[in-house]
Amino acid sequence: MVCVNRKIVLREMNLGLNFSRAFVHLVENHSRYNMDKIASIDLSKNQLRDEGVIELSKILLFSKSLVKLDLSSNEITPKAIQPLAEALKTNNSLTFLALSTIDGVQRNRVGKIGGEQFGAHVLCKKDCVL
Repeated sequence: MVCVNRKIVLREMNLGLNFSRAFVHLVENHSRYNMDKIASIDLSKNQLRDEGVIELSKILLFSKSLVKLDLSSNEITPKAIQPLAEALKTNNSLTFLALSTIDGVQRNRVGKIGGEQFGAHVLCKKDCVL
């Protein structure tokens, strides 16, 4: 994994829960690995699923530099939305979050229920702009 220009791109690498756990551990120990400068993470078109996204939500709790997170096409359902939205309540740096589906691949199925859950949590945040 290489961080170039404060961006990490790990698109279409078939990454799942084990990756999520290892990546969170790496970012939590950012001072050792200089990971506290990451501005953008692209994890689109992987196999993170709900469990991996829930694990990755932990990054949002302590990241002060991350402004873009792309989780498009990772087989996400409403189950992952509440923990993700809860983590966003304390994050003041993220300005772009992608939860879409790209070309019908590994479709995210957030749907109306997930959208309502996300809105209920994020819209409670002061100064929130969607």
